[in-house]
Amino acid sequence: MVQGAITEDTRSSRDGPAAPGGATADRGRTRRTRSIRLTLSGLLVVPLVSLVALWAFATSITLGSALREHDYNRLVALSSAPTNDLVNQVAQERLLTFTWLSTDPRPSEFPLFASRHLTDVAISAYRRMLVQTEGLRPASGSPP
Repeated sequence: MVQGAITEDTRSSRDGPAAPGGATADRGRTRRTRSIRLTLSGLLVVPLVSLVALWAFATSITLGSALREHDYNRLVALSSAPTNDLVNQVAQERLLTFTWLSTDPRPSEFPLFASRHLTDVAISAYRRMLVQTEGLRPASGSPP
């Protein structure tokens, strides 16, 4: 026997007793099949877990900003109309008051009273809006 050469006798003694029909070779293939399945499963699971972790990280970074922006957009949408109405009505009342005060023979006060009433209505609508949007405003933006 030459050293380094493997004979049929040495292979069969290393793998165990040879069974009829080549059972030793089938047993080896079965082990390799399970190992390949396990390896392929590992190769597919590792990138999948990494991808899910990356999505979770990206969500944790962007979700807070997206929610703050959504609240800001809702705040602007809910507060723009009452604020504009109040600013316009105060300007109108100022104009009427200035006109009434600058006229030498004083005109009737009824247009001024009507304008003041409309300003009061605009103020109450603005205060209702403040109560309605209390949770959307940051603490630094809330009225004293």
